[in-house]
Amino acid sequence: MLAPDTREAMYRVGERIEVSAGSLLFAEDEQSNELYIIESGKIVSYQAGGEDDAEWPVLELGEGDIVGEMSFLDGGIRQLNARAEVDCALLRIHPFDLLEVEGGDHYYDNLRASVGITVVQRLRVGTELHVATLQHQLELVQKQKQFGMFFLFTITLFSIAMVANNVISTQILKVDINTQLFAWQYLLVLLVPSLIVVWLMKIPMSQIGLTTKGLRKSLTEGTVTSLAAVALTAVIVVGSRMTDAIPDLRVSTNWSETPAYFLHSFLQEVVARGFMQSAVLRFLNDRGGVRTVILTSTMFGVFHIHFGLTAVIVTIVSCIIFGLFYLRHENIFGVTLLHFFLGACAFSVGML
Repeated sequence: MLAPDTREAMYRVGERIEVSAGSLLFAEDEQSNELYIIESGKIVSYQAGGEDDAEWPVLELGEGDIVGEMSFLDGGIRQLNARAEVDCALLRIHPFDLLEVEGGDHYYDNLRASVGITVVQRLRVGTELHVATLQHQLELVQKQKQFGMFFLFTITLFSIAMVANNVISTQILKVDINTQLFAWQYLLVLLVPSLIVVWLMKIPMSQIGLTTKGLRKSLTEGTVTSLAAVALTAVIVVGSRMTDAIPDLRVSTNWSETPAYFLHSFLQEVVARGFMQSAVLRFLNDRGGVRTVILTSTMFGVFHIHFGLTAVIVTIVSCIIFGLFYLRHENIFGVTLLHFFLGACAFSVGML
């Protein structure tokens, strides 16, 4: 600890300076060994990132903290830049000035000991933060590797499933691809391998959107958007009967209005958003998520190639809408609601 007589000697020989906001107190690689005590303001120590002008903040220091302690102790060059974030008042102490006063050796040794303790404390905190950061980075790498394997395994299974399903259904069993039977059969061919992968890799249900987190907001937004879609559909149907500019649309009732279609919509969202989109998002480490939405929407659209090019385009566009909606809360239930009502509207007016 700093002795009172040492503190008094410091203030006697120290020079009070003011540094305006944005100004450098000292620069990296600078040869100087003065010690600074912050009396007011805030100083940030940082390392320049190189050609891209990036900065790597190391310490944020305020009133009562010391700055420039490493060079003060060993006389070496500055390892970091120090910049005033706001207007600052500091006490600058040169070691030789302290040595020149009577009893200077005692004051200097005491100050060095006190500064050394501060350095050790900062190193301890820095080491703990560094270790925590490394652990976090290792976890991210491990998770990304896991989801990379998950993603590749998924694509392989889906591709095999799509080929096998198409060949068996259309060539061997002669199943009509426009029936409910084929829709459920095709969904299960995609769903079962997906669930097996989730089980084998012990992926938490929350990571595929089956969670209560964000549930209320997801359902609220899903309900509002769905009602808007129903209202728009009603306006289009009424308009088709009132003007020749729009072809006359006839509302029909079909299986899309039954609970079976709601379950079908839910399972589709588990596969497309919860499974595929989540896997690709983590594999690409895509923070924004838009790239992932476009990629997975295109992939899911291609899985519908047996229905024709129009179906592929419609699937891609709808998947982009659902994918962006899912990104907001990463909850399956709201997007399922939206999927069900949009699909029901499309089926009801004969668009699908």
